[in-house]
Amino acid sequence: MRIYLILLTCLSFIGLQAQNWNQVSEYQGAERHHPITFSLNGSGYLLCGSNGGAPFNDFYQYDPIEDSWQTLDPFPGPPRGFSYGITEGGKAYIGFGVGQENNTGIELKDLWEFDPDTQEWKELTKCACFARHHPAFLALNNKLYVGLGSSNFGNLKDWWEYDIASDVWTRKKEFPGVARHHPYYFTLGEYVYVGFGHADAFQIKKDFYRYDPATDTWKEMASLPAEGRVAGTQFAHNGKGYILAGQNEQHQNFATGEFWQYDPDSNSWAELEAFPLGSRWAPGSFLLGDFLYLTSGEDNFGTYNNDVWQFNMNTINVATDDVQINTQDLKIFPNPAKEIINLEQDDILFSAYSVAIFDILGKQVYAQDHAQEQLNVSQLSKGIYQLVLSSEEIIYQGSFVKE
Repeated sequence: MRIYLILLTCLSFIGLQAQNWNQVSEYQGAERHHPITFSLNGSGYLLCGSNGGAPFNDFYQYDPIEDSWQTLDPFPGPPRGFSYGITEGGKAYIGFGVGQENNTGIELKDLWEFDPDTQEWKELTKCACFARHHPAFLALNNKLYVGLGSSNFGNLKDWWEYDIASDVWTRKKEFPGVARHHPYYFTLGEYVYVGFGHADAFQIKKDFYRYDPATDTWKEMASLPAEGRVAGTQFAHNGKGYILAGQNEQHQNFATGEFWQYDPDSNSWAELEAFPLGSRWAPGSFLLGDFLYLTSGEDNFGTYNNDVWQFNMNTINVATDDVQINTQDLKIFPNPAKEIINLEQDDILFSAYSVAIFDILGKQVYAQDHAQEQLNVSQLSKGIYQLVLSSEEIIYQGSFVKE
């Protein structure tokens, strides 16, 4: 009985988290880590990456309205992994990483521009810096910023600015922390932020810094109030920065895809609703409006993925203290059930609640905007499920077994 109660507690936790994470269509290409991802003009894009063999140069575009992927012409530059993409001024920029030449991996320092209107790529001037992979790569005010990363000479801490208008690279004041690769980073306001990552001597860091391009100066900010981390994904939304997933100080995946928000006004961190199906090493992400899309990476079972998950960023602003959670009063019967389950709860109008059912892994397997007192679950596989009724003010939940 004790094991059963623990399991139901875990299911309760996963079920509530899974409400805001929904799986959408996967892209057609191979599973991979380190995909290059970005969004432009209402579409998401994914290209390159690798999965243990030769890196890829395939290229895909996501339509959120149709929930579908289109295969585009391959990226014309060297196939690569351990690279990143950013957008500025209506165009995308990718560069750096590890490519392949004569079956041998080579460090890259090239830079490419993608125009979504013409669907064409243009190679720009290479960086005057060392070639590298796993750098920080950001954009602000028609400039690109690149630094840190790993090279044939080890970890780096140099910092470079690229002027898009003049196609010129300039070296700037170096990063003040220890040299490292695979940091987290984002742009907020007139600053760029960089931190965490993998330093020498197998150190996984949690320090965090702000760079001011106007004065070419760095300032140390609040460290993450949790374990150091590496190899996740990051983005900015509505004036705040976000870091998601990755690996811990032992270079192992977190149990869940830890999700943290940075507030530049208070210089503080807050932990958010995690990605419930475990962490990912080297995933990609892009934003379309208020929706985050998380994709690819290596999961907690050592498997590479090409799945895509959507998260509504508006749910972050819901104060959980204002939500009443009742985990005891919802009655589900018969339990176990074969075809039909009945829901019983005093003094509620079921049609005023949405209903969702989640399997043991937290995957949503059933959803309706308006609940009914009787549900047909004959289509579900045998197993243990979590059922959640929710409105703007209250959440009821209960578990049942499908025979």
